[in-house]
Amino acid sequence: MAGELQRGCVNKMQGSTLISHLPDNVIEEILIRMPIQDAVRTSILSRKWWNAWLRLPQLVFDEGFYRNSMRRSNNDLMITINDLMLKHFKLRSCLVGPPPRFNGFNRLLSLELKDVSITSEVFSSLISICPQLEELKLVTCTDLCDLEITAPKLTCLYLEGAFSSIWIQNSPDLTRVTIFLYDVMRTEQFFDWVTLFAGLPVVEVLELDCGILQLIPVGGIPRRLPTDLSHLKILKFYEMNLQDEDEVSTILCFIRSSPNMERIEVQMDIDGIPDDDALREVELELASGVGFDLEFIKVILATSPVLEKMDIDLTLLSDMGRYRFLKEVLGDMDDC
Repeated sequence: MAGELQRGCVNKMQGSTLISHLPDNVIEEILIRMPIQDAVRTSILSRKWWNAWLRLPQLVFDEGFYRNSMRRSNNDLMITINDLMLKHFKLRSCLVGPPPRFNGFNRLLSLELKDVSITSEVFSSLISICPQLEELKLVTCTDLCDLEITAPKLTCLYLEGAFSSIWIQNSPDLTRVTIFLYDVMRTEQFFDWVTLFAGLPVVEVLELDCGILQLIPVGGIPRRLPTDLSHLKILKFYEMNLQDEDEVSTILCFIRSSPNMERIEVQMDIDGIPDDDALREVELELASGVGFDLEFIKVILATSPVLEKMDIDLTLLSDMGRYRFLKEVLGDMDDC
């Protein structure tokens, strides 16, 4: 009996020694394949395993973790996440309400909220205690009506959803911005192009959809913005309808307000040309092959001496439409 106990103790010690001497990359591979709550429990195995799970490159707090935390106490989810040296955080399909002890993510570099319920007050508070934030993505978040963003180190912003207002302040390094507006609820302090783009002094890449038309200034679409987007190099428009005069005027307004723009990407035909000759690349997706799109191409070819590349997507045209379009364009080029 004593011999069996001794052999059992030896086997246990040998197993413990083996676990303690596993290479770090092996430990990481083991932990990655475990539910997060089980990975946390491995801290008791040995000194080498102590909080080894915190060094994992990716942590997934899924429904299983949430159900487990709810059995113990409220707020365990946020408290546990708050204890990490967290740099990248993606949160989806949940309600966000940080506990009183939450002090923010001091090292957070990127934050993505998708289908998340969060109030404007909670969001503003969360952003204010993430001083290192560089990338922010918000997609269809409910209860987030008045969006106020103050992030000194923000460089990339992606917004998709419905808002009452969007205020971007103290973000001097914000160079890439995407805004897809589903709906805008007008209020007494309604924001428009002037207030929105005043917060983007150094934007270089700007992506917009037809929702931007909801923010037309009270006086109508201006010929150009009050302040030029002097750093803008790439402008992209999505879901625009050339048959709408306001949409055409909107595109032209932004083109005229971007003196250093190098590339335009659109999914339709547009009327008019930029005021300068700095255009180097143009990408078009043609819907008709006649009218504005054909005239636009002719004018661009004739008035852009530094144009290097023009991509024309004809997939939306019928076979006959492609034939007529190519015949028209090639005929004009032969005349030149």
